[in-house]
Amino acid sequence: MRRTIVTRGCACAAAAGLAILVAAASASAQQADPRLSEDRQLAGWSVTPRISTGAAYDDNVLIQGTGTTQTDLNTTLTPGARLDYTGKRGQLSASYTGAVQLYRDFSSLNSYEQSIGVGGRRRISRHLLLFAQQSFSKTPTTALPAFVGIPFLRIGARLADLRSGVEVTPSKRMSVAAQYSFQWIKFDNDPVRGVPLVGGHANGGSAGLKYQLSTRTMLTADYDVQRAQIVTGNRFLVQNSWAGAEYRLTENSHVSGALGIARLDAADLGTGKTSPAWRAAYDQRFERAVVDLGVARSFVPSYGGGGTLSNLEFSANVHVPIARRFYTDATLSWRRNEPLVAGDQALTSLWAGGTVGYALQPWMRLEAFYGGTHQRIDRPGGRLDRTRIGFQVTTVKPVRIR
Repeated sequence: MRRTIVTRGCACAAAAGLAILVAAASASAQQADPRLSEDRQLAGWSVTPRISTGAAYDDNVLIQGTGTTQTDLNTTLTPGARLDYTGKRGQLSASYTGAVQLYRDFSSLNSYEQSIGVGGRRRISRHLLLFAQQSFSKTPTTALPAFVGIPFLRIGARLADLRSGVEVTPSKRMSVAAQYSFQWIKFDNDPVRGVPLVGGHANGGSAGLKYQLSTRTMLTADYDVQRAQIVTGNRFLVQNSWAGAEYRLTENSHVSGALGIARLDAADLGTGKTSPAWRAAYDQRFERAVVDLGVARSFVPSYGGGGTLSNLEFSANVHVPIARRFYTDATLSWRRNEPLVAGDQALTSLWAGGTVGYALQPWMRLEAFYGGTHQRIDRPGGRLDRTRIGFQVTTVKPVRIR
């Protein structure tokens, strides 16, 4: 689960919304999702231009603690494009997305976000597949799930991620995958707050094995390691080992789980630390609707203050097409970060969001959205809440290149 937060009342409301969507999924199983056409992979080369524009109300535009919030309206223009190639033995994809943020009152917050991604897969033989992917993003805030154990602040950040690896299927029942990863994070200077968001980089690798025990049961084993260094010079080594299983409950539902050990070695800890690690997931696929739930606990590196964290997280995603042209999505992600170095503060963060959309044309849709970010830090004044409500119009259409 990729590593890839709300008051109790907000959390209950989000959970209730998820329950309603799950119930609606069965009734809408026969409905088609008007967005599926943009995700279909055309044979050969294709390009998918995209542009979105919209407006939103932000009740905490400065991303500050309770009692010091400021509201504003902002307009967003989001251009983007994706280039794809689908062949007999491989795939290639490259994408770019930008976002111009314009504020009515706080014009000094105007910004331009960017995200670039490139990835590819190549099947060398029946038993061997190579893959690689790279991404870079530039954002004006740290209130994103990609930043683990970092306070929500209006501080610019840049994040780069590189991964490459191999998948091998030595037999009909067994598959093995291994990959190398590199991550780099850098934050803009903040002379006003003086918060030590230092940044850094990490090299790592992972390996996983799957064995098909029966038509319903698959055994799994995984190991990952990260050697990270922050710009202040601190270094640490994080290792997680797992053993588990995946079980197919029905044709369209699966459950999985794993138990393991997390190990941390760092100079500022003196002796290494070992802790139990675990994870579990459930997914349900209707004809068009999708429900995904996941929870995990492990050690993860953090670049916000130079430490390593015990990370507990939960995520839920629901997608339901309501009618031929209507659809809705709901997401919920909760995370609890416990510092392993004495003196650092624990963070509890939650992201909640929802979208209701209508396809005006096969290539154009209108969406109303809600986004909530919430964080609690174990210190006086450490409560932060932010809500954004708005609408957007998106045009997108894949075009085959002949």
